[in-house]
Amino acid sequence: MRHTGFSIIMPTYNQAAFIRRAIACLQRQTYSEWELIIVNDGSNDDTEIYIRLPALNNSTSTLITGKL
Repeated sequence: MRHTGFSIIMPTYNQAAFIRRAIACLQRQTYSEWELIIVNDGSNDDTEIYIRLPALNNSTSTLITGKL
């Protein structure tokens, strides 16, 4: 189990226009003991496309997707 100082849970639905900027802002933080959990509630725009690569390329990110 990975030790993290805190978790950021980011729920999203149809936020393709804003999600990349929000993720990039978090990834620029200098404090390294955190994890990002993105919960995509079945968006029907390009939200999942924009979050899939940052989530998969960053070991501190987890992507949960589907209709919740």
